Amino acid sequence: MNRIKRLLANLSTEQKIIEGVSLLISIAGIVTSIKMNLVGHSLWYDEAALAYSFCTRGLGGLTGSGLELVQSAPVGWLYLEKVFVEITGNTDFNLRILSVVFYILMLLEICYVMKAICKAYYVFPAVSFAATIPLLLQYSNVFKPYIADAFFCLGVIILYDLYKRGKINVYVLALLWVIVIWFSSPGCFIIGGCILTDFIFEVVARKRRNIFDIIKVALIVLAGFVIYYIYWLSKVDIGMSGWWQDSSFPLIPTSVEDLIRAKDLLHTLFKEFYRFEWLVLIFLIVALIYAIYKKDRIIIAIYLSLFLALFASFIGMYPINRRLWVFAYPLVTVVIFSFINSHLSSGRERITRVIAGVFVIILSLGNSGIYYYWDEQHVYWPGYEVKGEVEYLEDIIEEDDKVYILSCAAPMFLYYNDYDEEKLTGRSNRVLVGRESFSDKTILNQDSHIDHSSEYDYILGSDKCYIVASDSWDDAAQYGKLFDRLRSEGELEIVYNEYDTPLLLFKKR
Repeated sequence: MNRIKRLLANLSTEQKIIEGVSLLISIAGIVTSIKMNLVGHSLWYDEAALAYSFCTRGLGGLTGSGLELVQSAPVGWLYLEKVFVEITGNTDFNLRILSVVFYILMLLEICYVMKAICKAYYVFPAVSFAATIPLLLQYSNVFKPYIADAFFCLGVIILYDLYKRGKINVYVLALLWVIVIWFSSPGCFIIGGCILTDFIFEVVARKRRNIFDIIKVALIVLAGFVIYYIYWLSKVDIGMSGWWQDSSFPLIPTSVEDLIRAKDLLHTLFKEFYRFEWLVLIFLIVALIYAIYKKDRIIIAIYLSLFLALFASFIGMYPINRRLWVFAYPLVTVVIFSFINSHLSSGRERITRVIAGVFVIILSLGNSGIYYYWDEQHVYWPGYEVKGEVEYLEDIIEEDDKVYILSCAAPMFLYYNDYDEEKLTGRSNRVLVGRESFSDKTILNQDSHIDHSSEYDYILGSDKCYIVASDSWDDAAQYGKLFDRLRSEGELEIVYNEYDTPLLLFKKR
């Protein structure tokens, strides 16, 4: 208590006010994240697709082969989640708890970076800004490793700073970075950015011993990555490349079309800052110039890390997609608020400090993530709320009714049906799970010759058959053939459609 009093005594009046308001906003962000998880919304497609392998495999065989349904996740994260769920129980709520925890830990890391590394005059505004970014709040409630990536990538920066200040040696740094690789794929970019930054600075300074040290780190990390690749990454299904073929960043544009695509892809990332999109971009450009001028290794390392991620996208290894780039938003936050604070100190005129304080509060409040997700209706994912659909089905289904599940809803249905592919859980009603859409093309635009005759026979051979659907059910290219056939031989109606997630009923004519 005395220590806190001494700390507060050293703060100016404007610091106490700005830090206090920012701390309250940060706490509100944490409360919002917890509240979002309490809503109990359904797993969306990617969560359920990942849960399929996660839930149907034991702890020993979790990473024995690549994940099914074109999914990937870091080994360390998978085992951490698996152990947690084995202890607490397998529910959608428990699957997401660690994401909430990583969100909170990420905010604590930003606090540490701003205070211990950036020596910021205002510490908590950076925390509150990250806490209110809608994308970070959204993925703090998702059973995917994206928010954990943000935590581990910031951890790489903290470890680099500890190494430069002599708190840890070369081998400890290398070992911890190797561990990060096993827990977070984007961590490779941040590690690469730190190694590249240190190498450049030490070569310029001609410090031979330091050059050899960072080479040692690089070689140990590379060895760890090779082992990780052989054990895990080589098993990862690259089928998703069909989805990402237009999402590679044209780092070296060779046409007007490339320039337009680069603009659109950057907009994909920066639009998450909403009304501050252009302001953040301008800040990043100016902050880069300032970091080079001040020779700030930490900030330069962050820029080089993001450049490596863009380069990986350029060669088709890492697509530009907002959820895959969640790791970048806390790093961008650190860069922006480090730059703002670099022009503040107790020696500056008070009016300057006050104006800056009001400005950073406005930045946090302008993100509006807390306002948006405080309304639980915004927590639900339109088109993917299969959980409610299944609960409604269980209430109304009659003894002889059948159930057919469209492929777009299959992973979600299976999770909430305890992976029983023959009967509705706790009932005798028959179930048939569709594995493919009725399209003539696959996601890689190749001809599809899948035989759906058994599925037609199943649905048309019953007097009543409920059809569990999800987001793309009304895509004529995927399911038009099925529904045209059903309408020609009976009646098709929507009996439930909460959050744009319909349950359909087919009645044979």
